[in-house]
Amino acid sequence: MSPRVVLDTNVFIAALISAAGANREVLRTCLSGNAQPIFGEALFHEYEDVMSRPLLAASCPLTAKEQQSLFEALLSVSDWVRIY
Repeated sequence: MSPRVVLDTNVFIAALISAAGANREVLRTCLSGNAQPIFGEALFHEYEDVMSRPLLAASCPLTAKEQQSLFEALLSVSDWVRIY
């Protein structure tokens, strides 16, 4: 069973901005199924908020469409948890 992890927004954004480093490796680990990312409603909305900021567009080599596709790929391998 893969370890369950919370992929904080700063890790995801850093992975988008830089092709090298630990943040990108964590994202790859999640996308390859070697870790099970978990999401709740608040974290999901935080991702959406941060991804819509102009500073990200200026810093990221990926287009907005590519960023969204990567986010959707992450969501597709994630487990949704309800936080009480």
